[in-house]
Amino acid sequence: MSIMFDLIGSVIIGAYVLLMGIRLNSNIGDNVQSAMVTLNLQEGLVDAVRTMESDFRKIGYGALDPKTALEITPPDRIRFKADINRDGMIERIDWAWEKRVGAPGDTTLELTRQVSGEPSMLILSDVTSFRLEYLTETGAPADTSAKGQIQVIQTALKVRSPFKVADLIKGSDEMKDVEGFWRQTRLASRNLKRHG
Repeated sequence: MSIMFDLIGSVIIGAYVLLMGIRLNSNIGDNVQSAMVTLNLQEGLVDAVRTMESDFRKIGYGALDPKTALEITPPDRIRFKADINRDGMIERIDWAWEKRVGAPGDTTLELTRQVSGEPSMLILSDVTSFRLEYLTETGAPADTSAKGQIQVIQTALKVRSPFKVADLIKGSDEMKDVEGFWRQTRLASRNLKRHG
């Protein structure tokens, strides 16, 4: 009889250990998935920011009058002139936060970049917020109708992954969004500051 109890106890303990192993394997898989989604989101954000910073630092470069380099300056879009490629040709660069309609009912917000009338290039998708603030050299809000006042641009960008991941903090099967945020508080083009 004691052998039977030992056997039943062993099966129960073995089943419990097996369930713990399965749960551990599931948690490891969720951690790896969450880390990969977060890494991909952050890498895309970093690439977009590098391109944006490079472009914005060149505002007015090569232009005859850098004070007129800024053409359009609403909070969600900017158009400016610069010799981006350093080839002696002045290009118009347009950064915009736009709604794109894909499949019926599927609308995404994208950050796009267009250079001198070429087709728009997708820089980042699933952008939940993109805001530009135009400031004077002292940090006061600039009058956007007087483009010569703008010498500093403050940018904020928030992006959300299209993939949801398991919420490991709550420990439940709930899925959560992965988001990334970037803010540049004082991005200034030397050309605008020198000639502003």
